[in-house]
Amino acid sequence: MNFNIDESSIPQISEVVTTAIEQAQRHIEAGNNDQARAVLQDAEEKASNSDEYGLIAGIVLSDLGDENWGQAILSKAVELAPSATSLATLSSHALQIGDMDLARNIMKDAEARTTSVSDAMGAASIAEVFGDDQTIAEGLYVKAESLASTCNDFVLMAQGTAFTNPDRTRTYLERAVALVKGPEDQEAVANTVEEYMSDEEWAGKIRAGIAAKSIPS
Repeated sequence: MNFNIDESSIPQISEVVTTAIEQAQRHIEAGNNDQARAVLQDAEEKASNSDEYGLIAGIVLSDLGDENWGQAILSKAVELAPSATSLATLSSHALQIGDMDLARNIMKDAEARTTSVSDAMGAASIAEVFGDDQTIAEGLYVKAESLASTCNDFVLMAQGTAFTNPDRTRTYLERAVALVKGPEDQEAVANTVEEYMSDEEWAGKIRAGIAAKSIPS
């Protein structure tokens, strides 16, 4: 089964910015923060998209500890973010400096901009790190469920929750079983059940085509 990849979620970092980041990190490791700052300032001037600004902001916040500068760069990244997953990734930088309000606001923007199952699940996986506050993650799961319509969708969702919420994973797999359209779907669900649930008996029933009548309790 082939999943559609949202190309906007693939980091777009130019060689110029990548080289600048590597130089800055070497300066930081050597204790030369002033040189690192100069390199990062140059990188900021050359950055042109959300991924690049986000990467620079992360280093400024976590390695240089400059919250004012880092937040200013992060604001540029948020403004240019092309997808919900990109926004969710940026929220993690806010968490680095303990600004939960900023992180939540960015994540709310991510939820509002979610347009695909993969986007919702990508954002939800990042929202899981919000600790006791699972409201945002839950909202993204609900959004994913509302967007899902195929066996493929529910298999993707099951894989995305397998390590954080096994009960939700089982529910998604049950819904995937109900939407199986042919051998390719059947094998994809069975493989996911084996790999993520370690339930060979259920996988066997799916392959035998009788799982829809024999879903485990």
